[in-house]
Amino acid sequence: MFQVIEEALQGCEVDRTIEVQIEPDQGFGEYNAQRVFLEPRAIFPAELEEGALLEGSALPAGCTADITQGAFYTVTDIYPEHLVLDGNHPLAGIALRLRLNVGHVREASTAEIDRGTVGGYSFFCA
Repeated sequence: MFQVIEEALQGCEVDRTIEVQIEPDQGFGEYNAQRVFLEPRAIFPAELEEGALLEGSALPAGCTADITQGAFYTVTDIYPEHLVLDGNHPLAGIALRLRLNVGHVREASTAEIDRGTVGGYSFFCA
């Protein structure tokens, strides 16, 4: 969970509605053009489609050496000679406005206190 959301929820009671604005630097990060790569179309499977999500470590030999192995890349465009891999989170560079309704309140578990957050880690974390 983003820190800005956790901070907004501090002290909230059940049935309270709050509005939170998450700026890119508080959420999924700023869009970084250096995470966009043009790769030869011929080294990828013919059935690959736009929107496919590929892990950097699973990319075929012949891709740009600067591609981070642990990152995920979205195929955003496919052309006859090349395709575009975008390593930005799909929500990078976008401010988000959320309206949250508090439906339940409980004490944090020991594990959550030890981690310093109630949120988990997932692809959606920047």
